[in-house]
Amino acid sequence: MVERANKVIRQIFETEKYDLILQEAVFAGPKVDITDKVIRTLNGQAPGSK
Repeated sequence: MVERANKVIRQIFETEKYDLILQEAVFAGPKVDITDKVIRTLNGQAPGSK
């Protein structure tokens, strides 16, 4: 599961041109928190759709 999640995170990183993604952040505001996007992608939904 971790390997799958890392693949999705890398895909989001490259597609959306992030400079940095931290997996162990103490706090992240909603502008930079991609947790929901990663979970939706892992569940087979395209990012941005609900």
